Amino acid sequence: VVKVDIEAEAKANLRGSVGGIQGIVAIQESVASGIMSVQAAQSTIEEFFGVSTQVAKAMLTKTKINEVT
Repeated sequence: VVKVDIEAEAKANLRGSVGGIQGIVAIQESVASGIMSVQAAQSTIEEFFGVSTQVAKAMLTKTKINEVT
């Protein structure tokens, strides 16, 4: 029996969709304009898009990451 992690699958699908990318861009714009704090944005990206803390931080900064998978 293979267990399917439905939540992880949904997050992966969202990350890869146009709507998911638009959502991340909107979060980045909210941070840039001061509407949302970096911490709130990071938590939102981690929770809704299922990425690591390191990746979420990189999405909100100009820092490049080298994540080993």
